[in-house]
Parts: sequence; structure tokens; C-alpha cells
Amino acid sequence: MLPPDSTNTKNNGAMRVAFFKGRKPPFISTKQVESRRESAAKYWWVNHKQTHLDEYASGIIWSPKTKKNGDSNEGYLNLTRVKVGDIVISFAEGVIKFIGVVTHSCVEAPIPKTHKKTANCWGDSGWQVSIEWVPLTPWLCPKNFLDRIVPLLPSKHSPIKKNGDGNLCYLSSISPELGKVILDLLTDSDWEALDAVTVLAVSNTMGLEKAQNRLPAEQLRKVTPEYIWEAVQILLQGSNADGYRSSVDYDLLVDGGVRLAPKQVFGLAATAALEMDIKPFHFTGGVGTVCFELLEVAGYKIVPKGQQVESVEIPTDIEDKEWAEGQVKLVYHLRRERSPGLSKAKKASFIKEHGRLFCEECGTDPIEVYGDVGAACIEVHHEAIHVADMGDEHKTTLDQLRCLCANCHRIVHHMLKLRQLDSTVDSQNQGAPLSEAVAR
Repeated sequence: MLPPDSTNTKNNGAMRVAFFKGRKPPFISTKQVESRRESAAKYWWVNHKQTHLDEYASGIIWSPKTKKNGDSNEGYLNLTRVKVGDIVISFAEGVIKFIGVVTHSCVEAPIPKTHKKTANCWGDSGWQVSIEWVPLTPWLCPKNFLDRIVPLLPSKHSPIKKNGDGNLCYLSSISPELGKVILDLLTDSDWEALDAVTVLAVSNTMGLEKAQNRLPAEQLRKVTPEYIWEAVQILLQGSNADGYRSSVDYDLLVDGGVRLAPKQVFGLAATAALEMDIKPFHFTGGVGTVCFELLEVAGYKIVPKGQQVESVEIPTDIEDKEWAEGQVKLVYHLRRERSPGLSKAKKASFIKEHGRLFCEECGTDPIEVYGDVGAACIEVHHEAIHVADMGDEHKTTLDQLRCLCANCHRIVHHMLKLRQLDSTVDSQNQGAPLSEAVAR
């Protein structure tokens, strides 16, 4: 039996519950407990021998694929049949010591190092199932309840004999009726373990259902930068993403140092991109997920919650500093024009419409000249309404933007500076295309 202060116990919330004594039973009605038990797909009985302590500590059950002579074994094959949320009753040294809940179904795995002492009996390759074990205090002795247990034992591959001794079968399938009898016996002897087991069974079954509802990566990759940018704008305007909670571990940095919940942003973007109501259980967030990858591809930075990030001064380019120096509106123009995600959103939208990137002013296709790296030559510029003349409440839309090559963009900026310096310039120039402005 593992002591309450073991490493495994400290990392196992269910085991902490089981060892915590001296409080009243939780307020869980009989009907609720019954419905939780019904949620488990199956009940299993594992007969441990010399490996039971190692398997408790490792959170597994393991068996070879076949007998040493190569023959199949029902007790071994049963490991391939268990499902997440199933309940496993552990029998060792004549008593039931632990009850577990399956947290991950069967995988092929080499013999655990802790089982090497029995390696001469088994092959090196086997089946492994992950289990979250809950210790019983006190242990249950089946021989004390044979009148209730024996009538429910399976006719073939029974885990124990009618006298209560164990049979030579590693993992046996038992009926829900027998499984419930074992759990009912815990009501009087260890209700805390019963509660821990039922909660684990429900939570793991619900977790499996959510995992089955997750969308494949190839579908999530339809969430391109323009959808993510639009989602950011919606949240910045004070709207909420229904069904999503505030961020716990990470923040998405957007305009003006505002922090948004990454999953909220991606969920809204995915809802628009996939044209279906995307909820948190449809995808996962966190480092290494498709969600975080696509948010960063869209031009946004994700930082740990609470981490302080130094603001980046705009403009940062030397030439930009020269043409915007001393002109508050021009600096404001750059700041808005280069907000996180805006450039990538416009480019993604432009490619979707035209099939490629090119300068809307001179027609240059830099990708034809420089290859894929040529896309960096295309920049985004506010054309329909100059950013310098926008108010703080102005809501930018992607159709107000133009894709320009770096050269044309520079000239546009210089024309903008001239208009700001010379207030007598015809106001019509502000909305005119570059070619007409230069001609004038």
C-alpha cells in the first residue's frame, strides 16, 4: 500500500481525496452516484501478483501480448478491449487493494523496467493501459462477501474461484452488476474512495467525449490570418465569446498592449472560417497546439500570463523616423497601419481574392522576381481613409487597405507627409491613387 505522503499520492488528486479523513461525506445524492456509475462503459478485474505495487506506483496495468510459447491468452487480450472511463478492480494477495479508472486505452509498450524480475516468464513486448488508481482503506476481502459475489462471477475466465481464491487470469471482464456490488461495499468501508472513483469515471468519460469532438488539424488550418484579425477586432469592441472563459496561463498581445484570451480569439475566428459554432472542446490551446501556431502565424505574440512585455516604439525603421519625425499624425498613421496582425490579415485576404500577391499601384509581382521571399516586399497601406485623419473610434476594415510594394509605399508616405506639411494641398489628393497624386 502506498503511504499518503508518497510522490505518486502527491501528484494524484484522487488519492489525496481517498487519504483525507475526518470530514462529512460529500453532498452527492444516491441518484447522482448511480448515474455516475452507469457512465462507466465496463468493469474489469485484474489479478496482480508480484507486480502490483509497481503498477500502482506507475499508474498502469501491463501484460505480454502472448504466453511464452506464443499462445494467445484471454487475460492479455482483454487489455486491448478496455476503454477510457472503465473501472478496474485490483486484486492482490487475496484482497482488493485499489480500484482504478482507465485514463488512456491500450498501447503497445515494452516490458516496464520494474517488471524485469519476471522477464524470464514473458516476452519483451506487450500491452499497456494507463490507470488512475485509488487506494482502499481498509482493503476488501472477497471471501467475506462470497454470498454476494459468487452468483455474479462469469462462467468463463472468472477472476476468482467460488472459494474466493484467485484464478490464473490477469484481466477479466466482469458484469456491471458485479462491479456495482464491489463499489457498493465501499459505501460503508471507504465512501471517500467510492466518491473519488465515481468522479474519475465521469470526468474521464466526459474527457473522452470532448476529445472525440475535437476537430482535425487540417480543418483548423482553414483559420487564416484575416479571420483571426477580425476576431481580435470584435473582442476589442467589447463583445464576448460565448462559452469561453478568461485565459489562465497565456495572453495574446494585440493593439495598444491589450491582452486577450488566445482560445477566445481562435474560437471566434474558427466559427467564422468554418461556418459552424466552435466551442472550447472542439480544439485545444497551449504551447505546441495548432491554435497557438496559427495565432502566431497571424502576427500575434503569445506570452505567459502576467509576464511584463516592453512596448515597441513605432516607427522603428530609420527612414520612417525621418519622414514622420515631428508629425504626430504621421506617427499615428504608422502605429495604426502596423498594428499586430493587420498586414498578414490583409495579405491573406488579398491572396484569397486574387490568388497571389502583387502591388496594386505598379502591378509588380515580387514573388516572380525573388521567389517566395518576395512576399516580404508587399506592405499594407490605408488607402480609402488615411489613418492620420481617423479618430480613435474608427473601425478599420480590410477593404480600406491596399497592398503596395515597398517602393510605392514609400512614395505614398512621402506624399502623405507633404500633404500634412502643406495644408493648401488640394484635399482631393488625400483619396486619389498614387499615380494621380504624383501627376498633380
